[in-house]
Amino acid sequence: MKSLKSIIGLEVIAIFLAVFHGFGGLKTDEAKYLLNIPYPHPPLARWIMSVTEWMPIQEMFWRILLATLVIQSVWFVIDIGRDLSSLQRRTLGFLWIFSAGTLLQAGSIMMAPITAFQALVFVWLLNKKVFVNRYSALIGIFWIASLFTAYQIILFSPIVFLVFWKTNLKKRLALVLFFVPIILLAFYTLTNPFVLASMVNAGTQNIHLAYHEQVLRIFYLWIIGGSGCLSVIGLWGMIVRRQWAIIASLILLFAYTFLSYRPYYAILFLPLLIAGASSSSKLLNSYFIRFITVIITAFFVSLYPLSFQGSIARTVANKIENIEGVVLIKGIFGHEWQYEISQPLRVHKESLVEYAEVIVCIPMCEERIGFSLMFDNDDVQVWIRSN
Repeated sequence: MKSLKSIIGLEVIAIFLAVFHGFGGLKTDEAKYLLNIPYPHPPLARWIMSVTEWMPIQEMFWRILLATLVIQSVWFVIDIGRDLSSLQRRTLGFLWIFSAGTLLQAGSIMMAPITAFQALVFVWLLNKKVFVNRYSALIGIFWIASLFTAYQIILFSPIVFLVFWKTNLKKRLALVLFFVPIILLAFYTLTNPFVLASMVNAGTQNIHLAYHEQVLRIFYLWIIGGSGCLSVIGLWGMIVRRQWAIIASLILLFAYTFLSYRPYYAILFLPLLIAGASSSSKLLNSYFIRFITVIITAFFVSLYPLSFQGSIARTVANKIENIEGVVLIKGIFGHEWQYEISQPLRVHKESLVEYAEVIVCIPMCEERIGFSLMFDNDDVQVWIRSN
């Protein structure tokens, strides 16, 4: 009964985070996954998401599902600390749930929370030799699924390699389980020029920044990922206990974020920090750690104020939902416009104006002959055909 109450309480947190992120409206990257746009990630997760396109609440369904995945995975965290005291295990779980990296990403429709969950499972498997021996084929399938969900899981490959290597399987078979999925992913990547172009773009986006700026960005992700306390405790634990696979993955993650910084990568640090913190039992004894974590998390969350307006794309879509015909968009726009607008959507060209019923200008354009202004604010103008 106590566990059931805990599960329900955690689910309440997950639903709250899903609704919290939903208030801000659908982001460009989120729409890209729901629409199964073929870049920058492999197809598995985004294809599964696109299959639910028929659902009228598709967006909120995935927000709740992914928030649940992240929040309820605290049971893996608690089991990772199974040799700790009850207080220490609860503190470890608290740090997973209430770190800024979790609260800022659980409820978003992104690949990073899914990858963080997958990485946590592999961290959990490190000390589950009997389980891995019994279900090695299933774990191999999970490894393939992880690779074809998001490329970032490669950053945790030292952990995955150790999981397979420590089994009672023949070493040759362990190597096959580890390397064959990577080879398959490499073949997929080489046959998709959009993916390769996206990788080049991601790997060169920070070259204009000074070295110290890039280092500060990595430091920021590490701090926000574990809300300071878990960041320090986790790093200390993995170094003192010489958790080489965890350290190797952390180095890969640092190197990757140095080349390709994204704020939402902060959650990727959490599984590694949990692994390190589980070896720092004495540092988990104090309730003061929880208090400081809440303060730091509140600070970081305050930097991302809640918006009740939703996306401008959804606002425009609601205003023109009863108008049939082609919609032209003039200006720079993201995939959320594709997702929100049900009418045929085209990039604005003068040759297409005669076929259009609506012209959306981002942010504004000159008066259109034959169109009347329907909606106007600082972000967008909407013109509808008047004759």
